Amino acid sequence: MTRDYTERRDFAVDLARRAGALALDYRNRLGTLTVENKAPQDFVTEADRGVERLIEEAFAARYPDDAMLGEEYGLRAGTSGYTWVVDPIDGTANFVTGNSIWCVSIACFHEDKIVVGVTYAPVSGDMYAAALGAGTTLNGQPVRVREEAEVTAGSIGVGYPQSPEGRPVARMVVKFCGALIEAGGAWIRQGAGALMLAEVAAGRLLGAAEPHMKPWDCLAGLLMITEAGGTIEPYDGATILQKGTRVIVGGPNVYGRIREIALDIFDA
Repeated sequence: MTRDYTERRDFAVDLARRAGALALDYRNRLGTLTVENKAPQDFVTEADRGVERLIEEAFAARYPDDAMLGEEYGLRAGTSGYTWVVDPIDGTANFVTGNSIWCVSIACFHEDKIVVGVTYAPVSGDMYAAALGAGTTLNGQPVRVREEAEVTAGSIGVGYPQSPEGRPVARMVVKFCGALIEAGGAWIRQGAGALMLAEVAAGRLLGAAEPHMKPWDCLAGLLMITEAGGTIEPYDGATILQKGTRVIVGGPNVYGRIREIALDIFDA
């Protein structure tokens, strides 16, 4: 029997919109926020924490037996087998400078698979949403990934960690970008991985590649891409919540070429 996850998706959509409104309220008073550095170019503010608390309280009220894993406060245990995975503000480095590229990301994980994915960009108002078996929408309208087969047809999203220990990975991504350019492609780094993956699902990007992403940054987008007809590198459902995963994704016809370029560097 196939489960229907649309009720959870719809709740997550409403919650992401409420969380985004709170984040915008914080953004409108940036000058009063305390900004802490977790690592170079990796920031956290009271906005991140306040938005995550709002989301946590909403899930505790609606789904009290569900677990929740948030970027700022970690894991709240549950007994239902469902785990909500949340990044309250993905792209905090953009958020604190007044840049518009940031989002709220919410995913639901059940039985070693992603069953709901929601990413909301409050500044633009774009709401990306998916439920397992129900497709992907942007602002309520169905979307599909790109069908082109060549990397020359558009841009590929990239990302890398900012921490000092992540610099070897960053250098790897720089090599990937160089190889992509040599192949006639183009790359873009937005600084908000969840939004990057949502834009792949919506056909705004051809694909994306990142040597490692945290679960709260990638789960929602991975579901959106598959539900929009795209291809993702398989993830390990038994470990992704604890360890995250490497991400290589794209439309069905260009995925193989993106993966070929990426693996020459990521696996070197």
